[in-house]
Amino acid sequence: MASAPLADVVVEGVTLSAHAQAALCQLAQRQEPDLPCERVAQQWLRDWVVGRQVAQGISAERLFPARHVAYPLEIEVERVWIHLLTQLSGPAFSQAWAAERKRLGWQAVKPGATHRAFLAATPAFRLDDRLSPAQQRLAARLPVLRQCVHSACTSLSLSELWGRMNVQSRTAVLDGDWRPVQAAGDELLQARFADRWLPSQPGWQAQDVAALRGGLQARLQRAAWVRLRGLDGDPHGPREGWAELSATLTDVDIEAYYRAHSDDFARIESLQGWRGRCATALCAQQIEARLRALQAPAQLSALAEAPVAGWQLEPVHWRLGDSEAKQNARERWSLSLLMAAQPGEPPLGVRAPGVDSLGWEWVQLSARSMGVHPLSSETVRYQSRLALTLERMREGWAQAQVQWLQDADIRWGDGRRGWPASGSAAVLAWPDAQQGHGHSHD
Repeated sequence: MASAPLADVVVEGVTLSAHAQAALCQLAQRQEPDLPCERVAQQWLRDWVVGRQVAQGISAERLFPARHVAYPLEIEVERVWIHLLTQLSGPAFSQAWAAERKRLGWQAVKPGATHRAFLAATPAFRLDDRLSPAQQRLAARLPVLRQCVHSACTSLSLSELWGRMNVQSRTAVLDGDWRPVQAAGDELLQARFADRWLPSQPGWQAQDVAALRGGLQARLQRAAWVRLRGLDGDPHGPREGWAELSATLTDVDIEAYYRAHSDDFARIESLQGWRGRCATALCAQQIEARLRALQAPAQLSALAEAPVAGWQLEPVHWRLGDSEAKQNARERWSLSLLMAAQPGEPPLGVRAPGVDSLGWEWVQLSARSMGVHPLSSETVRYQSRLALTLERMREGWAQAQVQWLQDADIRWGDGRRGWPASGSAAVLAWPDAQQGHGHSHD
């Protein structure tokens, strides 16, 4: 697709070259052929500026609460960087690294007495299993990978690699499996090689490594902030700041939202259907056979007089407000199946929960009437507060990003300065427009 010539872009003294932009654009256009290349640069700028802004005012422990059980940020950046580099270069990087790995001759060190001593000194498993000073000293004398050239040998120690593993890998090591830490050593060597290899390729420069790796780190920081503040809408996330913002919502706000989104508060007010039951597997098999023999769409009511031992069929009439006190647990369960069904669907056969003696259940919905929760209901107030809080959190987030980008010292190689106003709507739209653009790091 035709587009304006690319130019270097500089922010905070870091340059993303036109060559790097073109490579990222080609990668992104594999998934989105009509994507303008300038959009890729704008996304890199957004990640760089916004990621650093959010990381300035918060500790790494708060921004990445799982950092001591998962991979630390710097290791996650390396892993994403290698993935991106592999995508950008095709097989070239993988082939070059395989040749370099063979040339260097790094070998795994067979565990010996020092390894056993380390395991003996580290008996307890902890989620946050950072090494104590004594363990650190012992791990520093424990080689994991070794390279020998002539008579000179170099090794990577466990202390260098311990922080590069997640909790599962560390647990495996403490159980005597040294393969995870050896893999961590390979990753470290590969990352070091990647930083040297890319600038040696035609068109690439050392500054591109800093720009791309820095952009990936900032993207992870920005994504972590989105999760922390509940901007992704995850109902199980931490949602920092939600309680304070929710407290500012008024009854007028809730009513206005309710009137504008009445479809969101639909509820079932009555239903009619059929419920059939079998206590034995033989009964269930016979009923299924009879249902298959019926002309489509099969009607459960046609089996009202089926001569099958143990078969029970009864109509269900339910209206909103009917007391549940007269229903047993199985009746409430089958009613929930009917509420999830759609009129006209074939009978749904399900093994009843609980002990085997409860057998099998079939339900079929004949008719259903819908209504809307009243404004006074707790459902309306709760869901409206959640939706309004998320909406306002996202509005504030978009405004903050625009402000940070407008305040950033951005310089384009063609003479332009500042964040292009035309890019704000597309790049800051919610949800994040094409997050990752072909170089995702899931």
